[in-house]
Amino acid sequence: MGKTSSENILEVVNLTKRYDHFCLNSINFSIKKGTVTGFIGINGAGKTTTIKAIAGLVIPDSGEIHIFGEVMNSKNEGTLRDRMGFLLDGEYFYPDLSVKKQAEIFSHGYSYWDQEKFATFIKRFDLPLKQKLKELSRGMKMKFSLALALSHHAELLIMDEPTSGLDPLVREEFLTIIKDLAKEGVSVLFSSHITSDLEKIADRIVFIHKGEVILNEDIHTLKSSYFTVVGDTELNNDEHRKIFLKVTENNGEVRGIFKGKEDFVKEKFAKLQILHSTIEEIMLATISGGAD
Repeated sequence: MGKTSSENILEVVNLTKRYDHFCLNSINFSIKKGTVTGFIGINGAGKTTTIKAIAGLVIPDSGEIHIFGEVMNSKNEGTLRDRMGFLLDGEYFYPDLSVKKQAEIFSHGYSYWDQEKFATFIKRFDLPLKQKLKELSRGMKMKFSLALALSHHAELLIMDEPTSGLDPLVREEFLTIIKDLAKEGVSVLFSSHITSDLEKIADRIVFIHKGEVILNEDIHTLKSSYFTVVGDTELNNDEHRKIFLKVTENNGEVRGIFKGKEDFVKEKFAKLQILHSTIEEIMLATISGGAD
């Protein structure tokens, strides 16, 4: 395998992992410096397996993971992880420890721990140093995880469902933080079922389905290629079913997802409402197709 492109912070190359009832099949994608990549797919698609492989928690059967220009292996894994931050779905803290004590333990595992930076994030996120982790809300735990990741100057953030279960206000604050970090040069892999979050901050979308990447596009290219045509029941006919990826009908309103040129769709459906499709609409149309 060749070296990672100098502009790519992370590159997943032909990643394959086989289980009894599932196969992650030759996954390929990359992340550039200072960008947010949205990683989407339904449950069981292979997102978490991919993320765990990047984190070194799953050993692939074949393929490579290139990080900061190096192929990750048992010899350099610790050094590379030193430059990465992880916000994984699940509990990875000692629940009976205080925020302060957990941070002290965590800090010994990283070469570039910055106590002053950590103090800044504690203040910014209004985190209670003396409170036990089990007493924190999910939103506060996620802020704590982010503070830990950023306090050792992580250059690459790997996040698995970080906004799941957060209230709208905390989610919005979290997304703003991630967007600001990307502007500062931090690269982010953001796995989420909440595609509306990715609409706000992602630069690129990688869509995995049944263990394979079926869509890997710049978000602006993606949004300018898919359109949702809104009309009444007359829209749901044999002619339109042939050109729409997916047709849905609800209480007389019909929505058809079309992939193609904007000029064509505007000419074809000039009298109807035409919208840029959401990421969720594109995802569902790509894997299902047809009419509901």
